[in-house]
Amino acid sequence: MIARRISMNSSSKSNIRRLIKYLTDTQGIAERVQEIRITGCESENAEWAALEMQAVQKMNHRAKGDRTYHLVLSFREEPSADVIRQAEDTVCDKLGYREHQRVSVVHGDTDNLHLHIAINKIHPQKLTLHEPFYDHKTLALLCSQLEKTFQLEQDNHVSRGKSRETGAVNMERAGDLESLTGWIQRNCAERMEKAESWESLHGILSEHGLSLRPRGNGFIISSGKLHVKASSINRTLSKVNLERRLGAFQPARSEQKVQRSYRRKPLTKAPVTRALWEKYQKWISDNTEKRQQVLAAIRPRRDAELETAQKSFDTRSMIIKHMTQGSVIKRILYSQNRARLERKTREIREKYLKDKQETRQEYPHFSWSAWVEREARSGNSAALEAMRARARKRDMPVRGNYLSGASRETGPLGGTSKKVTRKGCCIHESGLRETEKEIHLPKNAEDTLVEKALLLAARKFEGTVDVHGSAEFWGKVARVAGERRLSVSFANPGLEKRRVEILQQQGMSNRQSRARGR
Repeated sequence: MIARRISMNSSSKSNIRRLIKYLTDTQGIAERVQEIRITGCESENAEWAALEMQAVQKMNHRAKGDRTYHLVLSFREEPSADVIRQAEDTVCDKLGYREHQRVSVVHGDTDNLHLHIAINKIHPQKLTLHEPFYDHKTLALLCSQLEKTFQLEQDNHVSRGKSRETGAVNMERAGDLESLTGWIQRNCAERMEKAESWESLHGILSEHGLSLRPRGNGFIISSGKLHVKASSINRTLSKVNLERRLGAFQPARSEQKVQRSYRRKPLTKAPVTRALWEKYQKWISDNTEKRQQVLAAIRPRRDAELETAQKSFDTRSMIIKHMTQGSVIKRILYSQNRARLERKTREIREKYLKDKQETRQEYPHFSWSAWVEREARSGNSAALEAMRARARKRDMPVRGNYLSGASRETGPLGGTSKKVTRKGCCIHESGLRETEKEIHLPKNAEDTLVEKALLLAARKFEGTVDVHGSAEFWGKVARVAGERRLSVSFANPGLEKRRVEILQQQGMSNRQSRARGR
C-alpha cells in the first residue's frame, strides 16, 4: 500500500469542483470509477457535494494557499470495499480531517487499484484551514500499520534519495525517456564527483558533450540547448560544494574530443523499442510539418478576412459622413457600423480558433509513452510488446484471481481492448485485464465473465491453463468449464479432474433429459 499526496499549489488544481469532476468521470472506461463515497456533505451526489465544499471554501477569506487536499491510496492487490473504507477513515482521522468534507473515488483503470480522496481543508463549522505538516512521515507510518492490520502486501515507504536526485528518475519512469539529468547521473556523475581540479572537471564534461557555467547563484550543465542545474545531478556538484573543494570557479580553457553525447531516446533497450522510436520520430516530424502547413494557410485567410471587414467598415463610415441626415441619425448609424465590425471581427477570430483546434486534432502531438499506448490500442503488437518490455524491468508480484499459461502471441486478442496501461495491460470492455502471460478477473466475477476469461485463455495460451487465486475462484472456474463444455484443460491435476467430473455429470444429465423427452 502506498499513500501519496498530489500537489495542489495552483489555482486550477486547487479547484475542488474541477478535481471531483475529473475523479468521477468514467472517460468511457467501465472499470475506471468503481465506487464514489461522500463524507461530511448534505448531498449524496458528487457534483452537488463539490458545490457545498466550494461554498465552504469561499467563506474563509484569510487562507491564501490551496484549500484542497488531494490524497491517493494505491494497493497492489484488490482489497474489499470495507477494507478500503476503513483505510480511508483511518488515514483522514490521523491527518486531522475527521470532521472535514471529502469525496473519495475508487479507480480501477490502472495496474493497481487506487483510491482518490478530495478533502476540503476548510472546516465546515469553524471555517479554519487545517494543514497537516510533515504528512509524508505520517502517511508512511499509517501505510505500514494498515498493511499489518488488514494483511496487505507490504511496500517500501522510505525514500532512498533526495527529491532533487530522484525527480529525474520519476520523470523517466513516467515517460520512458532518458532525461539529461538521468543520463549525466549514469554516465559521468561519479567521475565528476572525484575530479580534483576545475580543468579535470571541464575535461570530463567536454568528453560527454557537456559544459559547465555559472547561472544566478549556482552552476548549470548544458548539452546544446538543454541545461540542468548541477545540484540536481548531485548535491556534491552544487556551487558551494564545488568551490569549497576546487577553489574559485575557473572557466574551461580548452575542449576535449567528444566521445559520447546525450541523445533523447527511450530507456527500454529492447529491439522492438528502437524500431518503434524511429517510427515515432518520423510520425512526429510528418505530423508537425503537416500541422504547420495547414496553420500557415489559415493565418493569411484570417488576416484577409479581417482586412476586408475593416475596409467595409471604413467605406460605410465614409458614406455616413457625407449623408445629409441629422447628427442623431448619423450617431446611430456610426454605432451600428461599429457593432457590425465588432461582430464580424469576433466571428472571424472564432472561426480561426476553431480551425486551429480542428487542425491540432487532425494532426495531434503525442508524447512518446502516449503514442505507444495509442499504437497498442489500435492493435500494434510491437507497441504492446514494447510496453511490456518496459514493465519487465520493474516486475511486481501478481495477486488476485487470474489465469496464466504459455502465450501464443503478444498482441491483444479479439480487438476488444478498451485501454492499455503503461505496463502493457489491456483492459477489455468486459472488465478482463490481459497482460503478456496472465488474464486477470475482478473479485467475485460472475459466471459469464469467467467463461469469457476461459475462452480467451484457450486462444491465448498453448496447452494447459494455470489457475491462481482463492479456493472459491478455483471451484467456480472448474464448474463453469465443465457445465459449459469449454475446450480448455487445467495444469493442476485436481482441478482438471474436477472439470472432467462436472463435464461427465453434465453429459449424463443431458442424456437423462433426452430420455424423459421421448
